[in-house]
Amino acid sequence: DSQEFLRFALDGLSADLNRITKKQKYKELKFESETKHQQAEAWWEYFLGREDSHITDMFQGQLVSITECHLWGHQSLAFDSFMDLSLSIPEEKSRSLYARTSSVTLEKCLDEFTTEEKFDEDWGYKCEKCKKTTDITKRMRIYRFPPLLWIHLKRFHYSSWRRDKINTSVKFPITDLDLEPYSDNEEVSSSKMTYHLYGISHHSGYMSGGHYVADTK
Repeated sequence: DSQEFLRFALDGLSADLNRITKKQKYKELKFESETKHQQAEAWWEYFLGREDSHITDMFQGQLVSITECHLWGHQSLAFDSFMDLSLSIPEEKSRSLYARTSSVTLEKCLDEFTTEEKFDEDWGYKCEKCKKTTDITKRMRIYRFPPLLWIHLKRFHYSSWRRDKINTSVKFPITDLDLEPYSDNEEVSSSKMTYHLYGISHHSGYMSGGHYVADTK
C-alpha cells in the first residue's frame, strides 16, 4: 500500500544519501548510572553511526519504552528510532465494512499507542536491579521529535479467519497537533512537539482492490 511504498522509497533514498561510508558494527549498549538523557543520546549517536542522511534529518524520531518494576519501582529504558508512527484504530469501534458513521480522533489513536500495559510475574520479566521476576508496567513515549512527522493509520485488519478494512473515520486537526502529552522529554520545547498538516493519502475501496488519492498543501 502507500505506506509500504513510501517507506521503501525513503529507505532507498536514505541508503543512497547515507553520509556514513563505513558503518559501525552492531553492539549491545549497557548502562548503569547514566541519566535518561545520556542514554537517549548514546542510542541516537549509535543510530547515526550507521544511518545518517538528509532523509533521517527530516523524518527520523526516537521512541522510549519504559519498563517499571512493581517491587522496587526501578525503571528500565529502551530507545528505538522511528521514521513513521504506526497507530492502531481503537478496538471498541466497529470494523464492519458498512460502519461508515463511526469515528475516533487522532488523539485517541495516540492514546492507545502510549497506553500503559501491565504484565504479571508469569510473563517472565526479571528486573535488572532486584534480579527477581515480578509484576511490571510498560509504556511507550516519544523522546525525540522529527521535523516532519509521518503517521500511518493501520486500516487493514488480519486474523486467522478473515481480513477487513477498518472504515472508522479518524478526525484530526489541520493545524496545531500537540504531541506534548505523548512526550517523555522535558528538554524539548513545545514548538517542536506541535505539527501542522501538510498532506494525506486516502484509500477508497476494499481489501480486494481500490485507489489511493493524495491531498497536499
